[in-house]
Amino acid sequence: MNRFQDASSIPDWAEAAVNSLVESGIIQGYGDQTLRSNAHATRAEAASMLYKWLVAMNI
Repeated sequence: MNRFQDASSIPDWAEAAVNSLVESGIIQGYGDQTLRSNAHATRAEAASMLYKWLVAMNI
């Protein structure tokens, strides 16, 4: 998780879930090495995460 410059902004309660999502490739962060955990996801980002989750679940 330390690969993101703003990793300290991820709430403690969400850290394990975020780590899992990053390790599985469902979320990758932004080109500036941030995760922007306090920002809202766009529709395109949400759709991308949902698609990657469905692929990971073999659905």
